[in-house]
Order: sequence, then structure tokens, then C-alpha cells
Amino acid sequence: MTPERWQQVKEKLDAVLEIEPAAREVHLANICRDDADLRREVESLLVFDDPATDLLKEEDLPGAIHDVFNTEESNAFLGKQIGKYVIRREIGGGGMGTVFLAERVDQEFERQVAVKFLRQGFFSKAARQRFAQERQILARLQHPFIAQLLDGGTTDEGTPYLVMEYVEGVPINEYVRAADASLTEKLDLFRRVCEAVAFAHRNLIVHRDLKPDNILITADGTPKLLDFGIAKLLSNTDIKATVTRQQALTPEYASPEQLAGRDITTASDVYCLGIILYEILTGVHPFKHDKLNTEKIWKHATASEPARPSSIYNASRWSKDRRAADENQNPQVKIQNPKSLKGDLDNIVLKALRREPERRYASVEEFSRDIKFYLRGYPVTARADTFFYRAKKFLARNRLASAAALIAILGLAGGFVVAAY
Repeated sequence: MTPERWQQVKEKLDAVLEIEPAAREVHLANICRDDADLRREVESLLVFDDPATDLLKEEDLPGAIHDVFNTEESNAFLGKQIGKYVIRREIGGGGMGTVFLAERVDQEFERQVAVKFLRQGFFSKAARQRFAQERQILARLQHPFIAQLLDGGTTDEGTPYLVMEYVEGVPINEYVRAADASLTEKLDLFRRVCEAVAFAHRNLIVHRDLKPDNILITADGTPKLLDFGIAKLLSNTDIKATVTRQQALTPEYASPEQLAGRDITTASDVYCLGIILYEILTGVHPFKHDKLNTEKIWKHATASEPARPSSIYNASRWSKDRRAADENQNPQVKIQNPKSLKGDLDNIVLKALRREPERRYASVEEFSRDIKFYLRGYPVTARADTFFYRAKKFLARNRLASAAALIAILGLAGGFVVAAY
């Protein structure tokens, strides 16, 4: 679609949006006359004015409209001053927003920020309400591991925008590979991510789009949770209450209930975190390690359970020759010994990835607590609580004392045997 054609579509769309929904079809037929393609383009955009329609991703926009958005908006905003900030370059976008890097120019102090604008094609009442809700959500989330909202408003031309903390970092899965992180370091970093998500849940907010690209790790190892554009506010009376159905998601990092179009709760974020933990422990996606396409990912996530993390690297893969070949092919990838994942970690990850929400961890805090128990050598709730399991964990935590006690017992037994003899 050319910019000229897009301008035609936009003019007709603006005209139709001024009409009551019941009369739009007749009005659209009158203003489009014999241009059937123009009418179809306008109709395809009207769906975004329906409050029942949730945010869609950029790739879901009809035709080549998103290409026009990118070209026109980048040119329109570059070099423009918004409040105390000057727009420098585009750094991202999707759905109904475009994000630019900006610099503060009032000479009080230097600072880089991220400015998010509502796309010009989505100035409907419903779109503005969603954008305002994102600002409301971010304003409630003051946490060191969540990118902060700094300001917001509307440009002179009427474009809503948000000014957010600019995070310079890499996705969590790339960070742990590049840093050659140990198992303990990976789990400690993941628990800090859980802390941020749990904070959002305590503020009655479900993120709904947790994935490595939305969890950036800075140079000093600090995680930053990003993009609450499709987050939802929960009921004030019940944090486990039904929230909404939604279409905006990343299939590879979505829960079965999201893929099936069912209602979303905090359990969906638990599942998404389980996928991320699986990936940073094994280096592969639980449903994508055999190069499944998106359609098969949906089918596997909604109809099967993932393989145990420790089984991803079987005995042949863990052979010395195979490990050397893998590491030579990609020096940044540290192959995880499957023995370190077997047992408790297998059970922890798989509990978070249960297809049924009620079988997962009841909260992100409980998920994180089980990882802490694992790191400290205590029994985890993801495993059956038997006497032998608890005894094994106790002996592992108290090796020196247990060894001393065993020596003392053997010494006493030996003394009794000698005395009896």
C-alpha cells in the first residue's frame, strides 16, 4: 500500500468512525462507491474500534498497512521535541504502538528514554482507552526490576504517548548464554524475574506476554520486565478471577488457555515463566527443540506435556566428543549437564508447565519458593513428600554432621562387638 492509498483509507476510516455503528455499513458504501478494495481495507480496520477486540500484533494488521505506519511515523517523529525530550530513532514497535529512543534536552541532566506513541491509524475511542490503561498499569508498577513509567501525555497533534525508562540490555536467554552462567546463577536471575512478576500480580495485573524479548538483562545483571501493552487489570475482589479473552500473544510463549482462547488468570504467567525457565536451563524451547512450526507448537502445548529438561541431553549427546562439537559450533553455548537438572528441577519446571491451570503452582511466589528450596537443599513441593525423599534431602544438607554421626554410630557398634567378644 502506498502512502497516498493509505491517506485515502485513513480519510474514509475517520469519516466512518464519526457515524454510529449501526449506520456505518450504509455510509461506507456511499463514500467508497465503486472502489471495493478501498471499502475492504476500511472494513478490515474497523474491527480495531470494537472494545471487545483485544490488541493484535503488528503482523496481524491487514495488508501492508504496518509498513506504511513504520515509514510515515518514523519520518514524522524523528528530530521532533516532545516535552523535554527529542526523538532520535525508532527502536521497536508492534500492535498499536511505536517506540522511539529520545534524549532529554533541557540541560538539567542528560538522560535517554523510550517514548511510545499510539499509532496514527488507531485513534479510535477503544484504542485510546487501551493506551490509557497501559499508562495506568505502568504507573502502579514501581519496582526495580520493571521498566518505569516517567511521563505521558498528548502531542500538539493529538497523538497519545508514554515516556518510559530506556533499558539497554539483552534478552534473558541470550544473556545466560553469553555470560556462561552457572546453574545457580541462572536460577538466582530467574527468581528476580519472578519477583517482578509477583509484584505485578500483587497489584492485580497479569502481564500475558512474558517472553525472553520482554525480559532484558542489563550489563550489571539486573533484569528489567518490559511491555505491559497487553497486560490486564484483575478484579479488585479476587486476584484469581476471570479476566478476559485475548488475541494478542506470542504462540511460542503462550499458555494453553491463551492458545485456546479461554479466560486468562495469573496461572498463565506461571506457565510462561515455566517456558522461559525451561529454555534458559536447556537452551531449547520445550515444544520447539525439534523445529516444530507454530501450528504444531499450538497443538503440542494444548494436547501434550513437554519432555523432562534433563532428557533433552541424553547420554549420547552428553558424550565428550558430542559436547566438544556442540561447543565448537557455538562457543557461547554452555551445554548443561543433564544430571544437574534431573530430579527436583525436572519436577519444578514440569509443574509450572502443566496444561491444566489448577495443577500448576498456585502463584509465582510459590514457584520461586520451590527454586529457593532446591538451591538450599530443602524438599520441594513439586515432588511427592515421602520419608525417604525428606531423609535424603536432610542428609544432603547436613553431610558433615551426618558423616560424623555415622562414624560415631559405627564406633559404638564396633565397641559393643569388641566388648561382647
